[in-house]
Amino acid sequence: MPEYVMEDLRPYRVINVRFRNEEDVKEFARVMAQHITPKQRAIWFPAMEHRRASHLRYVQGEPEQ
Repeated sequence: MPEYVMEDLRPYRVINVRFRNEEDVKEFARVMAQHITPKQRAIWFPAMEHRRASHLRYVQGEPEQ
């Protein structure tokens, strides 16, 4: 197997934030400069693109024909 170093993608710290109403959620989203959907359960600060590795493959040598 080839050598592979997995990057640690875990957050440094997680903080739960609770809101009294929808207006508070909207104000929080404005201050954080991020869009928050009704079903969203977490955000990164600063905002981070989704990182997926499912499209990566290891290929050795020439492909068979």
